[in-house]
Amino acid sequence: MKKKLMPFVAQAVSHPLVRSLKRDFNAFKGVLQSMPPVIEVFLRIDDPYSWLLVQVLPQLRDRLGIPLRFHAVEHLQKIMYPDLSAWHQNAFVDAGYLAQLYGLTYPQECPERTAARISLYSEALAEAVAMADQHPGDETILDQLSMLFTRFWLEADLPAPELSRLSHDDALLRLRVDEGQLQRQGHYLSATLFYRGEWYWGLDRLYFLEQRVNSSSHEGTLFDRQHFDCSDTLALSDSVLSEAAGENTAEPVVMYFSLRSPYSYLGLEKAVRLARRYQRRLLIKPVLPMVMRGLSVPPVKKMYIFLDTKREAERAGIPYGRVADPLGAGVERCYALFDYAVSQGLGVAYLLSCARGVNAEGLHADSDRDLAIMVRRAGLNWERARTHLSNTDWRLWAEQNMQTLSGLGLWGVPCFYYRDRVVWGQDRVWVIEQMLRTEPHPRAE
Repeated sequence: MKKKLMPFVAQAVSHPLVRSLKRDFNAFKGVLQSMPPVIEVFLRIDDPYSWLLVQVLPQLRDRLGIPLRFHAVEHLQKIMYPDLSAWHQNAFVDAGYLAQLYGLTYPQECPERTAARISLYSEALAEAVAMADQHPGDETILDQLSMLFTRFWLEADLPAPELSRLSHDDALLRLRVDEGQLQRQGHYLSATLFYRGEWYWGLDRLYFLEQRVNSSSHEGTLFDRQHFDCSDTLALSDSVLSEAAGENTAEPVVMYFSLRSPYSYLGLEKAVRLARRYQRRLLIKPVLPMVMRGLSVPPVKKMYIFLDTKREAERAGIPYGRVADPLGAGVERCYALFDYAVSQGLGVAYLLSCARGVNAEGLHADSDRDLAIMVRRAGLNWERARTHLSNTDWRLWAEQNMQTLSGLGLWGVPCFYYRDRVVWGQDRVWVIEQMLRTEPHPRAE
């Protein structure tokens, strides 16, 4: 019974009405407690996303008209990152795409990231935010932060500023307190903003904060350039175009995908549109979910991803929320039929049908009845497909796909690979689209 109810519970928890009620409650609570609105900003000195955020905070503050309160973070929660080293390496490259898109300052090479250098600069950052707390009306804090981040990222030859108004022990205490606050309030990333019960990560999510605060404004949103246009509707039959276009010799777009990943679902919807739009073949490389690879996904991270996916889905016009978690047998059964679907020229349509089923329609992939629905609407014969449910060949290619992805320097999905460029995240499809825009549409031979 619990299993059958969970999709409806998930749909209710993520419903826009529930979000609106939460926002109203937090606003009302602030009034009752005589607490004026404030945006909490969590920054980490060696985080490239924090560096970009610091550069746009003056514009954001002026547009929103809400005071900013700053927090300094040094250490991340390692349990939240399957491969922290790979995450750091990708973050530097990935933030470069955003810097170019928004015309922000960014180094060509990553500055020295020794533990000693990071520690000294983190203490200086802690001092800056502590002083800002003591002088809340002092608007020079943004100039101080800009100077500090500029020095770390662009002036690596200069030593870290020495503490002048805060002791070494007090700076460390401030860092630990702010890290604890980040964790208690329900997040694990720096370059995050917390406003009345809701989180916004970096430049990628400033759109939602602007939209929330200035919903009645006619100015529009400033931070929405990385949005991939999903306005064109997409039927399952349209996805066949992605594979039919493979008759030409053009380089395909490769996507690494997990059936359990909500971001993979959004990424697949976008990737199929991308392939159709530019007449490219789309190759899907499924991998096992992290939990089925022995990695953990803490509840706090899982809940943030779930609610964030809902916002992103609404923005893109993609249904999401009635989730039937396919972990375990559901994933195995769907993957077992993938080779058969590919042999029929319907691999993309099949995975898209399954992804929609488990993420938006509450269909249980470990049920014959529900799996048959997903198989048939992809254009496949269920009676023939079900004979492949005992197939275990998928375990080999799922592991090979994961090894290939690791070789590209990435650890999770969705990822997109085109020519010599690989990007991580459903909100980076626009990077691949920028490349495709400069190339002529291929013609099928």
